[in-house]
Parts: sequence; structure tokens; C-alpha cells
Amino acid sequence: MSKLERTLKQRPLALAGLTVLLAACAGPSAGESRKAAGNTEMKTIDGLTGPAMPVGESEREVRTYDIAQNLPQLGTHLFRTRYVDVAPGGVVPIHSHTNRPSLYLITSGEIMVHQTGIAEPLLLKTGDSHMAAEGAAHWWENKGTEKVAIWVADICPEDDPMVKMCDKTGETQ
Repeated sequence: MSKLERTLKQRPLALAGLTVLLAACAGPSAGESRKAAGNTEMKTIDGLTGPAMPVGESEREVRTYDIAQNLPQLGTHLFRTRYVDVAPGGVVPIHSHTNRPSLYLITSGEIMVHQTGIAEPLLLKTGDSHMAAEGAAHWWENKGTEKVAIWVADICPEDDPMVKMCDKTGETQ
């Protein structure tokens, strides 16, 4: 029996630890998809790659208004306001703002925003605002130790899947 075999036989935890370490260093095998922290699938939109699924994100709609009643030129668009909370270590997944420009106000905490057309991620702090213009794609991550609260206002087509919580009267369901 070799010295290595004797050592491994005497220390089963060392063998288990070595196995885990080697598996972690090996990276994904052929055919496995790339994962983000928290085992989140990654997705690319317009050259920007980010998490495909939310982690530690919650939303509550404040109010939705059928603005076409006052501005007929907007057709079937809605004006929607909501709060988004992102827990420490959480992410808002990558998504596109095609036909849905949005304005954000950070009401507490700090969050990193990754967006098409912006070379470096932006760190937004309490009181900062940011716009996701028509067609922009972006994702957010909370690298801090406290929850981030964001107030969001957007204009979106009534049939957009992002407004599924609203009915035609403008009240939230």
C-alpha cells in the first residue's frame, strides 16, 4: 500500500474534500450550460449576458392607468407604477424594454445595473434615478448587505406579458 493510499484510507474526509475541490476546479463539462451564482441560467440579449431567472426579487404593483383615455395617440398603452425589492445577493434577471421604456428611482440601498449601450456597470444609490430607454436590455444585481427598494414607472402595451397583473380598468388584480 502506497503512502498516499494509507493517508487517504486514514482520512476519508480529506478524500471527500479533494473530490469536491477537483470537481469545482474542473468547471462545466461538455454540454452543460453556463451558470451564474445561485445556479442561475445565463441568457444573452443584444450582446449583454446576465442571469435568466430572478434571485431574491419581489414586486408589488402600486397602480396601473390606461393612459390612452387621456392620450389617445398612445393607443392601448398603460402607465404602470410598482415597487421592486432586491434582497442582498439578489438579481433582477436580464430582460428587454422593447416597447416598454421605464424610469427607476432607488428609494433605499445600492444596486448595480448592467445595460446595453453602457460600457461599465452603474452603481446606483438611494436617491439615484435611471432610465431603461425603448429597446434597452438590462439586469440588476444587489452586491450589498441590505435590501434594495426601487420605485419603477413604465409605459407598456396592454398586451405585454409584463403587465399580466393588470386588468383593463387600470386596477391591479
